[in-house]
Amino acid sequence: MLSPDDIEGHLDALQRIGDRAAEARADYEFSSDMLRTVYAAEYLKSELPRAADKEAEALASEAYRKALEDRRNAFVVAEKLRHERAWRERVIDAWQTMSANARGRIL
Repeated sequence: MLSPDDIEGHLDALQRIGDRAAEARADYEFSSDMLRTVYAAEYLKSELPRAADKEAEALASEAYRKALEDRRNAFVVAEKLRHERAWRERVIDAWQTMSANARGRIL
C-alpha cells in the first residue's frame, strides 16, 4: 500500500508540475505562432515569381526547419508533463480507493 509520505510526494510534484506545464503549454503555443511568422517572412523574402515556388522555398528554408524543430521540442516537453501529471493523479486516485476500501474492513 502507498504510504502517506508517497502521496505527499505526489501532491508536491503535482504542485510543481502545474507551473512547468503552464510554461510548456505557453511555449508550444508561442512556437506555433512563430512557425507561421517564420513561414510568412521566408515567403516574402523569396524572389521567385510563382506563389507555389515561394511556398516551397519558404517551407524548405533553414529558418522554417528550425522553427518547426522548436515547435516539436515544445510539444514534447508539454506532453511529457501532461503524462506525468496524469500518472501522479492516477496514483493518488488509487490510494484514495485503497484507503476507502481499508476503512470499510473490520480489524
